[in-house]
Amino acid sequence: MINKSKLFFSIILVSSIFVSCAKTPEVAIWRPWTRTIKTKSNILLNSRFSVNIEGNTKPLLGEESVLQEKIRNNLSNLLKRRGFRIVKDKSDYDLLLRYRTERLTESNININKSYSSSPIITDTDNSASLATGIFLAAILNNSKSKKGETATQYSETGYFHTISLEIKNKKGELIFKGESTWKSEDIDLIYEIKPAIKILICELPKDKKIIPHVRELRKDKVTIFSKLYCNDKWYSCPALPNRIFFPSISSEVENPRTSSEVENPRALPAYLDLIQTAEYALPTGTDEYSDLLDSKLWSRFLLGGVYTLGPLEDKVNILIVLKGQTEGYKIDKCWIATDEEYKKYKNRMQEWKDALYEFYNLYL
Repeated sequence: MINKSKLFFSIILVSSIFVSCAKTPEVAIWRPWTRTIKTKSNILLNSRFSVNIEGNTKPLLGEESVLQEKIRNNLSNLLKRRGFRIVKDKSDYDLLLRYRTERLTESNININKSYSSSPIITDTDNSASLATGIFLAAILNNSKSKKGETATQYSETGYFHTISLEIKNKKGELIFKGESTWKSEDIDLIYEIKPAIKILICELPKDKKIIPHVRELRKDKVTIFSKLYCNDKWYSCPALPNRIFFPSISSEVENPRTSSEVENPRALPAYLDLIQTAEYALPTGTDEYSDLLDSKLWSRFLLGGVYTLGPLEDKVNILIVLKGQTEGYKIDKCWIATDEEYKKYKNRMQEWKDALYEFYNLYL
């Protein structure tokens, strides 16, 4: 009997091959240097967090309150997605995020000409507990960065952004600390802080029952949205070492299938959210998982996620097929999948997660 799950992915693979062959991308995406340190204390799901922000941007003067509120909103939303509650008092844990921005000076220009992001450094007793796609992507990303194949080329002007995230329990004991730093040409860290925070908090537990909500586009606004956020733009995914290219979308919005790549265009906000937040990416170039660092695995991927969409909060399954090219991944297809399609994706994803767990299980 034919395995239906493998048949589903074989159809996706074969149809994509007829369009054009995929290859393993060679250009690494920007990724901040990151490390996390945690104790054996477990942080429980549905716990209450108080969130506080402190920091300064040295080249700028004046109040930091508006920036701090934006950072707090970003961090709070990411924590809510994992299943935590944000409160102002009577919290189970106190979370403090500190940030600092400094101008790049002549004394450290030469050092940072060779600067590249490093893989996530984590202090833990069980490497298998880190079996997420984010950590594996970081390893591969660092390998590419050392060869100089990075997507972002910095000039000799810029800024250092540094963030620190600390979690304390009711007794005031520090039980988790994450740090991240990166170089940027943009003085405003708000545009790059979200992926840095996302990488730091991926070690916290996550409630799988939480379904993120996205707003559905108006039918007559699909073209405007696509021009602003989609057409010929690059995005990065925490679970992939290479950037993702979003193709141009046709203006024929009356047709529910507006291009060969993008179906159901009113769900574009969900596609973009999944691309930027996915912690796992399923390789479909091969089902051989004996060596997860094998480049053959990284030529074709499938992203999947469940969302509630629009004012009626309809539950939808999102699937995105990514095809590797030299400069990154190109969206081959994205659509609202049927329950049967998504079930097959989940079954295959579980096989991949099992392989990740075994890959990281290094010690006796």
